[in-house]
Amino acid sequence: MVFIVHNIKFFIKLIKKWYRPKKLDIVYSILLITILIFLVLGIVYFTGGTKYVYMHLMYIPLILAVFHFGYLGGILFGSIAGYLTSFLPLEVATMEMQSPNNWIYRLLCFVIVSAMYGTIIDIIVKTLKDVEKLTFYNRITNIANRKCFDTFFTEKIHLQGKYLALFEIENFNQILNEYGNFILEDFVKILSLNFIKMSQDGAKLFHFRDNTFGFLMDHYNLYSFEKKKIEILKHNISIGNISIYPELSVGVAKFVDTQER
Repeated sequence: MVFIVHNIKFFIKLIKKWYRPKKLDIVYSILLITILIFLVLGIVYFTGGTKYVYMHLMYIPLILAVFHFGYLGGILFGSIAGYLTSFLPLEVATMEMQSPNNWIYRLLCFVIVSAMYGTIIDIIVKTLKDVEKLTFYNRITNIANRKCFDTFFTEKIHLQGKYLALFEIENFNQILNEYGNFILEDFVKILSLNFIKMSQDGAKLFHFRDNTFGFLMDHYNLYSFEKKKIEILKHNISIGNISIYPELSVGVAKFVDTQER
C-alpha cells in the first residue's frame, strides 16, 4: 500500500512538473528541440536529400515541441522546421534544389500535424488541471485541502519540527441555519482571504474541512500568532447588509518524529 501511495505521489508530481515547468526547464526544452531540428536536417542531408524517407524524422522534435508548449509551440516550431528544410536539396548527389511548392507543402504538413497534436495535448493539460483542482483544492476557497496535505505533506522531511495550527469556525452551523448556504459560502470565502493575509510570512494554508483551516508553519511565535489571530477576530465580516463576527477555536501542535503531540 505504501509503495502504491509513493508511486501515485511521484506520478502526480511528474505531471505537475510537465504542465507547470520552471523557466530553466523551458529554456532546456527549447534548446533540445532546436538541436534535434538541426540534427534531423543534418541526417536528411547526409542520407541523400529531402526526397528520401528520413525527412519524417522531423516529426520527433515537433512532437516534443507540442508536448512541452502545446499547439502554439507546435505551430511555431513546425513553421521553423518547414522553412529550414527549404535550404536542403531534393537530391544531394546532383544538388537539385526543391521547388517552392515542395517545401511549402511540407511546411503546411508540419504545421497542421503539430497543431492537431498540440490541440489534443492542450485539452489533456486542461483536464489534468481541472482534476487537480477538484482533487486537491477546496471548491469554495480554492485553497489546498486535506487530500493535498495527506498526499504531499505527510512525510518526515515535510513535518519534522514544524507546527500545525488549526482554526475551527465555531459559529459555522449557526450561520448556516440562520442565513443559509449562500451567505455561509461568502462568509467562508472572505474569512479565507483574511487567513491568506495571515499566512504571508511563509506559512502554508490548508482548508481541511468546511469549517476548519490549518496553517503549517516552520516557526511559531506566540506573541506574533496571537496578534494576527486578534486581527481576524476583532473585525466583522459584512455580506450585503449582514455583519457576522467569526467565532474561532484555535489549537497549535508541533510535529515530533512525524507524530503530532
